[in-house]
Amino acid sequence: MAQVPLLLMEKDVYFGEKLAAYLRTSEFADRLALHWHTSEQEGWRWIEEMKSPFIAVVHESIPLPEPLPEACRAQLWLLCESERGSSTAGTAGTAGADGQPLRILAKYQPLNRLLSSLIAGYNDTETHAPIRGTRYAATTVVYSPIGGSGKTVTAVHTAAQLTAAGERVLLLCFERLPSRVWYTSASEQGQGDADTFSKLLYYAKTRPAKIAAQLEQLKLRHVQGRFDYIPPLTYAQEWDELGAAEVQALLAGAADSGVYDHVIVDADSADTPAAAALLEAADHILWPVADDCIQLQKITEWFDARRAVDAQKTEQLRRNVIFIHNRAMGSQTVNTFSDYSIIVRGRLPYVPEWKALGRADVQLLRGFADEAVAALRGGKR
Repeated sequence: MAQVPLLLMEKDVYFGEKLAAYLRTSEFADRLALHWHTSEQEGWRWIEEMKSPFIAVVHESIPLPEPLPEACRAQLWLLCESERGSSTAGTAGTAGADGQPLRILAKYQPLNRLLSSLIAGYNDTETHAPIRGTRYAATTVVYSPIGGSGKTVTAVHTAAQLTAAGERVLLLCFERLPSRVWYTSASEQGQGDADTFSKLLYYAKTRPAKIAAQLEQLKLRHVQGRFDYIPPLTYAQEWDELGAAEVQALLAGAADSGVYDHVIVDADSADTPAAAALLEAADHILWPVADDCIQLQKITEWFDARRAVDAQKTEQLRRNVIFIHNRAMGSQTVNTFSDYSIIVRGRLPYVPEWKALGRADVQLLRGFADEAVAALRGGKR
């Protein structure tokens, strides 16, 4: 879709120039077009002349006309020097001169959060088409039916590696007992809201069309990896409520946002309808496998069991699988993977220092997932 106009009425030249420069080079560039006015007369004239939907952000020092122009009632934000006792964005308890409630936008917050709040608010209304990006997201599920196989390490490193290569990545964790330290210790906003996953699951159940808008508001940025992610579930019972329909809605919402090139999913090992839905929806299944005869035999039996139920669906799933040799120590292996019908397309190196760790962030190693990413990108690094 075309860019949505974003009007900024702000006399602070430093802030206006900073926002303009950031918007030109950020992931929001294809969705928002900034129109910055330091003159309030020019700004209100611009609003009166606009015929298409837009977002208006007006600094709190600028007087509001009475009544407010009809065109900006739904999408008028008051840019405040303080948060007015609210979160970084929300509906204020105050109103304009005509009694219209005003949305509050804290001026001093990360610009990506500021712009995400504006887009989320815009998309949450029903009066116009939502703001979408122009990207198409491929879904990669990191899966193994065997616990402790290295799924989370693989998912996080793959997301970080793709981001370093210039891709836009969203990481979702669907584990019942997530490796939370990978996420909660690595957010630039702290640990985030403990109910974040709950909110997203609620929308998946009740208003799936609004998931893309909620992602704008709920996503966090991983400090080391620089990819976006949603904090994992907090309440174990939520995992029991996660069915195939909710999985499909969450993945569709992430893809429909048009913001991402890749959605990476850290899947649970349990054999559930939700796991089956994840695997069926995946464009790629990144499957870490160790040089271990017991693990290799279990993988063979996993495929045999599914083939006995639905051979055609199992073969389609198998074609999407990319086996990655985890904890690889050189090119030589004890087991011959092909004896188990496993063709390895990349390696994740064995790292002796990972035998004992006190912090997860020191485990993020540049280049660790090179071969996994090359396999996903068809040989390109």
